[in-house]
Amino acid sequence: MLSNPVAFTVNVPHITTVSPAAGSPGTTITITGTGFGTTQGSGTIQLGTTAASVSGWSNTQIVASVASGSQNGIAQVVQNSIASNSINFSVPGSGTTTSVNLNPNLFGMAVGDTRTLQALDANGNQMTD
Repeated sequence: MLSNPVAFTVNVPHITTVSPAAGSPGTTITITGTGFGTTQGSGTIQLGTTAASVSGWSNTQIVASVASGSQNGIAQVVQNSIASNSINFSVPGSGTTTSVNLNPNLFGMAVGDTRTLQALDANGNQMTD
């Protein structure tokens, strides 16, 4: 004999944003989303290829620092052995600089003219910070 059905929900952590989307070791990163749990407990964060050091944790926001030795990889939250979605996360090598290209890189102007410039990374993606 079966009992009546009861609704059961599994909370799966879900990342909506990682800010900033890249950071060298020691950089503080804020992960925003849902289902992280009200306390860290056994929860872990991966930033790049290495577990991050957590300084703040709530159900919708986590603050963590990129670990020394981490390389390009992902941002991901694991809580109660359940992994969130992953988001690409870049870890520039220590001592490196980010190449910035201005577009257009050559133009003529007269006094009073205005022009729009874009800052682009080495892959041609617009830089915002």
